[in-house]
Amino acid sequence: MPLSKRRVPKKRRRSGKRLTGLELESLFDGAVNKSYRTRAPKFLYHYTTWLGGAGIIRTQKIWATAHDCTNDKAEVISADRVILEVADELRAVSRGAGRRALDVFIRDYQASHVARKVPIYIASFSASRDDDHQWHRYGEERRGLCLALRVLDEQAPDNPALGCAMLHVQYSEDEWKDDLRENLGLISKSLSRPEVPRTASNVRLGVGALNRVAAFASISAKQLDWSPEQEIRQVALGKFGKTVDVKHRPRGTEDVRYVELLLRQPPALIAFSEIIIGPGCTDPNAENKVAELLKEAGYVAGMVEFPMVSRSILTS
Repeated sequence: MPLSKRRVPKKRRRSGKRLTGLELESLFDGAVNKSYRTRAPKFLYHYTTWLGGAGIIRTQKIWATAHDCTNDKAEVISADRVILEVADELRAVSRGAGRRALDVFIRDYQASHVARKVPIYIASFSASRDDDHQWHRYGEERRGLCLALRVLDEQAPDNPALGCAMLHVQYSEDEWKDDLRENLGLISKSLSRPEVPRTASNVRLGVGALNRVAAFASISAKQLDWSPEQEIRQVALGKFGKTVDVKHRPRGTEDVRYVELLLRQPPALIAFSEIIIGPGCTDPNAENKVAELLKEAGYVAGMVEFPMVSRSILTS
């Protein structure tokens, strides 16, 4: 914020020190980080089958599915039209390196789309506890499990081949537009400043930052029909030049690709707060089976990671 309200003459403003490439990168990194930074709730809920829940407890890993193998065929492309619309809107009010970077971004967007450049894997959680919609869709027709995870303030496990981020899914085009105007706008405004020369390297830096913001916008956008899920997703992107350990499983006639993600650094165990048994489960020994799974994985009553085991309060 300026210390004085005195207007600086236009000529003097243009003769200021030019920003270096490193200074621009720092500005752009701030805008990109802001575009996907999210505050997770205290608890995340993952609805799954008994087999899936048992696998998570035993292996301490969760599956993240390739974006083009999920049950949403519009995954990662829902916001494409809005991204280009906002970029065109910003181009009209940009100048210099900012306008040129937006020209290149808009021209090349389809070819440079994150889904065509980088493998994307998604593990889905919800902010909604004991939700009948998700019991039906993901919880083995209400007979499965809901794993409630504590969100801890600790460093995420390192993965040499994958970069991970947690994103709140947005279901409203108005939200998409507002965030894109702000985050793409930060980059175009920085590039449009008089002290930023319109060089090829500055334009290239700007286009890279615009693409990264657009990538996170694409990954966090879903159509309104999916809004009851209140989804929060762990997104894993393959790192350039690294080999990702991709696994395969059949789903009908499809070959589903996925990767396994650690939720905590071993030997720490997943911090469960609760494991809820689905409202359609009629097995009278279900609680004992969950207790055996926990014991097998090394959980001991009284430790912070040990969950309460309960049944859904929804009617069966």
